[in-house]
Amino acid sequence: MKWFNDLRIGMKLGISITLMIVLLIFVGIMGYLNMKSINKNLDEIFSIRLPALDKILEADRDLQQLLVAERSMIFADVSSETFANLIADYEENMQQSEERWNIYKGLANSEEEKAIIPKYEDAREEWLEFTKKVVDSRKSDTREGRTEAIDYTLGPAMEKFENMRNYLDQLTEINLKIAEEARQEASETYKSTLITFFIIIAIGVFIGVFLAFIIDFGIIRPVKGAMEGLRDIAEGEGDLTRRLYIKSRDEVGELARWFNIFMEKLQGIISELSQTTKILGISSNDLSGLSSEMAEGTNNMSAKSRTV
Repeated sequence: MKWFNDLRIGMKLGISITLMIVLLIFVGIMGYLNMKSINKNLDEIFSIRLPALDKILEADRDLQQLLVAERSMIFADVSSETFANLIADYEENMQQSEERWNIYKGLANSEEEKAIIPKYEDAREEWLEFTKKVVDSRKSDTREGRTEAIDYTLGPAMEKFENMRNYLDQLTEINLKIAEEARQEASETYKSTLITFFIIIAIGVFIGVFLAFIIDFGIIRPVKGAMEGLRDIAEGEGDLTRRLYIKSRDEVGELARWFNIFMEKLQGIISELSQTTKILGISSNDLSGLSSEMAEGTNNMSAKSRTV
């Protein structure tokens, strides 16, 4: 603590304030970085993963509805309105599944997804070949065409469809995994931020207590010591040998040092005056004795004069 006592009061206050500012800056930076990380994870979940999952599930639902329409038209009358509605549903779901897939492709940003996307598209092309054969065979409205449509829809078309949907399932799992990882990372960041803030609060309290001790020890106590010393001298019996105790080299220490120098000079002046007073006293006594002798001589001369 001696080095701190040797500092100026302004420097002591500057160090204390700087420590608090540094602590606040550190808290601000940590809070900003952690909040940025949490916001990034939440943005990953709500801006990418949830919309991506939504489009994958919607595309899968369209394909399922398309499959229902495909198989239902086999047993519907080709010339009926029901068959026409099934064809319309088939084509609409085909278009919607493709549109939603393209939207999803624009959202996919992980390497795992990018590796599966071309596999899904290849599988989709293979499936499209057989599902169109199912529709075309049924539109022929012949017994052979219906039989061929049934064979396709329950055979290779079904196999290609399940193969294609398998890639959708994989993409769904990937997005769920990434969303869960982002959620866990956000949760861990929140917990670490909370712990960090508690630690910083504890450090701040410790620094505050430490600075209060330093200010009390390095500023307040020396000022009180100087004030009490001056009061003792002022209220005392004029003891010029009293001195202020110098503990530091700051402004308070400078004040005490110059006061002690002043007291030493004042003591020297008073000492000189005392010596001069003693000399004057001796000289006064000598003059008094000489005056007595002169008076006695005068009396003798006066007596002799009277005798003469």
